[in-house]
Amino acid sequence: CAVHDDEETETWMSRNGLNIMRSSPGNKKRIEERKKKGFYIMFSGHNVNLPAELLKEHPEYFAEVGGTRQASQVCWSNPDVERLIIEKISKWCEQSPEAEIISLYPSDNMNYCQCSECRKHDLSTLWFDFFKRVVLGVKKKFPNLKFSTIAYQAYINPPKCELEGIEFIEYCMYDRCYVHTIENCEINKKSIERIEKWKEKNIPISIYGYEFDVFPSKQKYYAPFGNMISDEIKVAAKMNLA
Repeated sequence: CAVHDDEETETWMSRNGLNIMRSSPGNKKRIEERKKKGFYIMFSGHNVNLPAELLKEHPEYFAEVGGTRQASQVCWSNPDVERLIIEKISKWCEQSPEAEIISLYPSDNMNYCQCSECRKHDLSTLWFDFFKRVVLGVKKKFPNLKFSTIAYQAYINPPKCELEGIEFIEYCMYDRCYVHTIENCEINKKSIERIEKWKEKNIPISIYGYEFDVFPSKQKYYAPFGNMISDEIKVAAKMNLA
């Protein structure tokens, strides 16, 4: 997991058709190097957040958890939050016009808002409807941008809302078993069933693999998971995934 920013790894990726690289806004030198190697420039991460210092003046921007507003997550039903996130993403695009794909995720925790408005919806519908509104807002100024997000944590299930203007969804396969192949394991069958439901949304679905996350973070080393990756590729092809 620590070699995403390694020059030799990136050269190997570009020569083997692995041409989407997660970049950071503002890193002009790295972005230019990746463009020369044929990468799509994609900004992504757990980036749907606001500065914690806003909590004191505007607690309504943030998630209500147990009756208290917390800066660890924003409120997805607040229209001012929607506006601020649109402004944030638009600023990235102004500063880095090389951006081709923007992938947006909520903060990486489960402190989701429990305010009266947010409680009216299941979490998947709440998140993906918010995400869609942000996408449409940014596209007013940057119509050629492509957008994606992840199906993850409490928003791993398909939402009830429609999804338009979105390039693809990355299904986070952290719920799979890495001992057995996908199609020969009861645990993995549940993931396949959920992906099949996602396909009904008529949006390209890809797999966000978690092969790197099997061991503790202090023990980073490669594992012989070639057979697991090969199995995922075969199943993805069979299911017509992106």
